[in-house]
Amino acid sequence: MSNVLPFQQNDYRITFLSGGYSAWRNHSNFWPIQGFDHYFGREDVESHFNIKSDNPWGVYDEYLFEYLKKQSLDAEKANTPLFSFVMTTNNHPPVKLPTSYKAPPLSMADFNQEFDEEKIQMLEEFHYQTDLLGKFLTWLKHNELGEKIIVVATGDHILKGFNNYSATNLKYLRYAVPAYFYVPEAYDKLKNVSPNITASHTDLFSTIFELALSDTKYYSFGKPLMENSIDKSFGWIDQGSYLFDNGIVDVKTNKEYHWQDSASTILADTEHPISKDKSVIIAQNRQKTMLKQYMLIQDYENVSVK
Repeated sequence: MSNVLPFQQNDYRITFLSGGYSAWRNHSNFWPIQGFDHYFGREDVESHFNIKSDNPWGVYDEYLFEYLKKQSLDAEKANTPLFSFVMTTNNHPPVKLPTSYKAPPLSMADFNQEFDEEKIQMLEEFHYQTDLLGKFLTWLKHNELGEKIIVVATGDHILKGFNNYSATNLKYLRYAVPAYFYVPEAYDKLKNVSPNITASHTDLFSTIFELALSDTKYYSFGKPLMENSIDKSFGWIDQGSYLFDNGIVDVKTNKEYHWQDSASTILADTEHPISKDKSVIIAQNRQKTMLKQYMLIQDYENVSVK
């Protein structure tokens, strides 16, 4: 059931790279069981660069991306295909940034907020991370590896604490995060996909498989973006909301909410009954979820018996 099995079957080197401590939530033991060849954590990165960062959450991300460059270059030199799952250090307060980093001027007024030192910290860390991702991509695009490496970047949740995201008209923004794809020309099957398409993290690996391993069979509980369209695509989250092209469905209230206008991500307060086509999508997705749970239990029982 692991998403890295298709890479394993194609003789990839599979690594999990994190800026955090390897003991956090038992990561160093958990990920190898999922099929990763190696787990690299804070200790590995700091040891390689002979540094110590004072950020309580993990190594400074500039070293994390430098380590990713090293992995990429080493894989190219060894002529070994590489899949690396990278988890940057989070920006929950309190955070520490390297003294060499100069944050841009940030105004709480841009967020309709009064000055709050903790929120400024979160914004600075967020800027630091995304700036380093951008610099990594700039390096990649000016390197021969840029013709071979696919990069997919996303977040696990919104930047919390800046709005009352529980308000009805902000329900979409409560859960929506962007996904970014860098795909070399030779592999680019996303040219005709709208950048405004709605999807889930469940769809990301299916999309990656179609880009990098198009001849490989795999379990797909999502749908590749290149096989989808705006009017038929949707996203969903375990908290009980479905995102569609014309708004959201809240399964807790059993109601549908539409955009205030076609160019908005703000919802109108008016409630609508869930349309028949959306009810079918939700029912099918629940069946997929139950099937996945059943298969996971079977997989666990088979491993336990052995």
